[in-house]
Amino acid sequence: MFRSALARISRQTAGVSWQQNRTYPVCTFNTNLPQSQVDPNFEAKFSDYLSKLLNKPKERIYIQINGDCRMCSNNDKETRMLMASIKSIGVFNENSNKVLGPEIRDYLCEHFGVDKMKITLLLQDLKQHEAAHIM
Repeated sequence: MFRSALARISRQTAGVSWQQNRTYPVCTFNTNLPQSQVDPNFEAKFSDYLSKLLNKPKERIYIQINGDCRMCSNNDKETRMLMASIKSIGVFNENSNKVLGPEIRDYLCEHFGVDKMKITLLLQDLKQHEAAHIM
């Protein structure tokens, strides 16, 4: 599945300019897991994974993890939850998100130990002018 997803994304981003293709994915993870239960090596592991999946240099991937967040879904504050946001230029669109969303969600499910139904994943394509720090 991973290789076929990567091949589809490569075809979809083939027309993206060099400037867009060198931009930085920005990832934010909010979870109600205690910070002590978040894998201390997650950032490195996810950078490697996302670099391969999106064909981006891992040294240009930014990751922020916020543990111990107050979260609630359906009046439930106890169940493990994760809200993830990944933003980049020239990567995400209606078609690619159908492929990338399940791939990334499954990875997060495995590494955070959160049920798939308790993961909210936002994949957002940015216009270059919306991300001044990565121009």
